[in-house]
Amino acid sequence: MTFIWCRLPLTWNRIDETADDAWHLYHQLRTACGNDARLEVALEIGADLCDNMQILDRWTGESIGCLIIPSKVFQTSPGGDLPTVSEFHRQLLSILFARTSRAVLEFDSEQLDTIPINEYSFCVRNLYKNQRVLPMEKNSSVMRSYRDYLQLPLQPLFEDLSAATYEVFETDSVKYMQYEMAIKEAISDKISGNDVPFFNVIVCGAGRGPLVTAVLKALEHFAIPAFQLIAVEKNINAVSTLDHLNKTKWNRKVHIVHSDVRKFKPPAKADIIVSEMLGSFGDNELSPECLYEAMKFLKPDGVCIPQFYQSYLSPVHAPKLHYNAAQYRKQVEYNVNIINLLNERMLWNVDMLSILLLHLSLTTQSHYFHSLIKLDVSNAKPKQKNFYKVLKFRSEIDCELSGFLGYFYCILYKDHALSILPSNHTPNMRSWFSMFFPLVTPVMVKAGAEIEIHFWRNTGHGKVWYEWWLAKPTALPVQNPNGRSWSFAFIMVVMVFILHYQYLYVIQLSRVPPVLSYKVLYFKNAVPQVKAGFRVVQNATTEFPVDRIAVTFLTSHGDQFKAYGKIGDTLLDMVFNDNIPLDGFGICEGTCSCSTCHVILKREQYDYLPSPREDELDMLDLAYGLTDTSRLACQIVLTEQLDGMEVVVPVMLFSKTCFQIVKHGTSFHLGLIHGTAPTGRGSASISKGIVEYSGRASRK
Repeated sequence: MTFIWCRLPLTWNRIDETADDAWHLYHQLRTACGNDARLEVALEIGADLCDNMQILDRWTGESIGCLIIPSKVFQTSPGGDLPTVSEFHRQLLSILFARTSRAVLEFDSEQLDTIPINEYSFCVRNLYKNQRVLPMEKNSSVMRSYRDYLQLPLQPLFEDLSAATYEVFETDSVKYMQYEMAIKEAISDKISGNDVPFFNVIVCGAGRGPLVTAVLKALEHFAIPAFQLIAVEKNINAVSTLDHLNKTKWNRKVHIVHSDVRKFKPPAKADIIVSEMLGSFGDNELSPECLYEAMKFLKPDGVCIPQFYQSYLSPVHAPKLHYNAAQYRKQVEYNVNIINLLNERMLWNVDMLSILLLHLSLTTQSHYFHSLIKLDVSNAKPKQKNFYKVLKFRSEIDCELSGFLGYFYCILYKDHALSILPSNHTPNMRSWFSMFFPLVTPVMVKAGAEIEIHFWRNTGHGKVWYEWWLAKPTALPVQNPNGRSWSFAFIMVVMVFILHYQYLYVIQLSRVPPVLSYKVLYFKNAVPQVKAGFRVVQNATTEFPVDRIAVTFLTSHGDQFKAYGKIGDTLLDMVFNDNIPLDGFGICEGTCSCSTCHVILKREQYDYLPSPREDELDMLDLAYGLTDTSRLACQIVLTEQLDGMEVVVPVMLFSKTCFQIVKHGTSFHLGLIHGTAPTGRGSASISKGIVEYSGRASRK
């Protein structure tokens, strides 16, 4: 990509801000060019600068191509001949070098033969190394590469997090250390003298185990002799990791339950509930919806960690990021395939995105952050899940209002807190980044002007969404009405579409791979305890596995076969594992390269499942007895909602030895021994015992 650099001085020689100063001229030029990303500013650093850091810092929201540093900026270092810069220039360059890695040293022609250019270059390199970093970037050069990086917010309640996401979270030792200290203090407050009570601890949303490890360390610190520790997690892949850790690291001290927290019913109420369901904006990962349910199994004197969190909002000047956000809309408009595959409203108005590691002006002073949501978790009521609030700010300089940034401050227990507010960010914590609420149209704001934003959090129809409306200084339409552009869903699906942030293509997940074999038992009327590393179950009258899913297979001959499988298995796995006698069923062993595992579902079951992938549709077109509710058993992943389902296995008109499949591009050649050709809706021809199929079926 070719860029155009517009050279401008950082400030005029005069220190007063006028309507025709450097930034205003660049703003006019950028607006006239349609805020094109190929236009960047080459900032000339003068020897004389104004002392208003807000005016200087305003440039950090722009696309800076390079810094031009004239020789007159440098001074001779005290006690030596090496070049250096003033302290004010040092602070300024540390800010600007966080926005660009390019610098141009400018000398007069007569200086080139006499000046030690290498020494000046060495000075600039040192200034670049000492650039300003955010708290989460300290001791982590990798985190710096995420500056101004747009991504869609996580929805862990709707879709399972990937292993890579868990790995990033698990490297945040600062966060889990804060949790461990909070749990220790909560346990300490419950211990009186030599009387050590039995502790019942529940971890809601255990992930892959770091919170469980923190709880175990806290219990071991006080040498608690008897306790019950239950880890509740809905992600089947994470449950497999928990089970492995329980066997190899935790000495089977943890009771693992694969369940949604909202549906979980514990055997006894908890003394301590630990949760990590916090998003960048506090509640955007639906912690109220989950924790309200969890409060039902907390004892009256129990402790919930976290206890309290508060969301904050701040206006920001960020033309570069607003432009990047707007590109999502343009790419969706021009990509017909994406519109066909995804709900076009998902990104049509680009009302809400998440930003990582933001360096912006107007976000450095505490009075720019206004509290939006306050939630006392232990005393929360269901009605608190919705709210409406009006926030007012006053701009101190001329700027372009691009949107608002969301942050949160969380009290885990007493003095133990987590924060992503720039004014008191938890040092070295990098699990959360600020949330960006862009305006549909940037608004020019004059110094002294009032900014008024109306903000809603709404729930309904199985989703949660935010709406916001800028009333002053310029009234804009309400954004994200009824969650049309973005919302957070209550319901999880196993197979989903993933939208890549840069190239904007769709990846469809293959079937969930086999997970480690495990057995999770839930004990009715029982209190599992741990004493000296051994589990003791008292009064266990009934036990049943919580992950067994029952499915009945019906054949056209009237035979019925009932099978049981684990959540995360496929229907084909059930047939193989239970040795159901279905001749020729699934001879490709789940590789989605034939139609021998064709099954017919009821309409409500078919509509519940994610849409079939392209390769599955190709194989279904070859299936005998194809219907509009046909699927391949190897692509149907068991979930809790499929328990008790019935599927019909059509009569197989081919011998199980008649298929030998070879892929040639989009065509499939099947060798026939005997039988009738499949009733697919593509084009097929039979010649000399060979069926050649190509094309794409249009399913009703």
